[in-house]
Amino acid sequence: ISSPPGNMYGIIYYHHNVNFLSVEQLMEVNYQASLANAVKLEKSLAQYIEAVPFLEGVYMTSLLCNVRFNRWSDILAMAKPDPSLKTITALYHYSRAMALVESVRVKDARREWKTYRTAAAAVPPENLIGFWNSAQYVFTITDDVLMARILKAEGKTDSAITLLQRAALVEDNLAYDEPEGWYIPVRETLGAYLMLQGRHVEAEQAFRDELKKHKRSG
Repeated sequence: ISSPPGNMYGIIYYHHNVNFLSVEQLMEVNYQASLANAVKLEKSLAQYIEAVPFLEGVYMTSLLCNVRFNRWSDILAMAKPDPSLKTITALYHYSRAMALVESVRVKDARREWKTYRTAAAAVPPENLIGFWNSAQYVFTITDDVLMARILKAEGKTDSAITLLQRAALVEDNLAYDEPEGWYIPVRETLGAYLMLQGRHVEAEQAFRDELKKHKRSG
């Protein structure tokens, strides 16, 4: 994949392909390749984002790549995005809150949670993540995943599990897209939390259900 053709179809299809490749590498647990293609995508997309606003929904791939690979210090070092990019701004604050809670800065994560929710609420209902799923629908997943992380850090793992179970069901009902509208599998975290609570049969089922969806995931 070299560069986009100079027409609207080519611009959209090219960036879709680079996004797809980055996410595929992410699922293969190939961080360096995934990040390299995510950065390539965003550098190329920057010149088109104003003219084709819905492409914002694939403009945050490097951010989610860093979340997927637990690159918390890298996330906390990232500059704030352009505030006019409302979907990306919300996911930036989501990612920062994730990084803070996993860096054992739970009070800071609680504060960042509020900032994230304010930013998410400001995203217009027509904004998409990917090509077919509304950002607001995807935020029902990120809301529960982030709060589950915070609750677990506060010692409330059973409550966290309840939220992750709900988020997994929402994830199951995403509209079909390539790549998926949310590609950080909820059941990986759900299975881990169930194991921590000694709920091994349920944990095994969560992991098996995940492998049914992503048969060759890392």
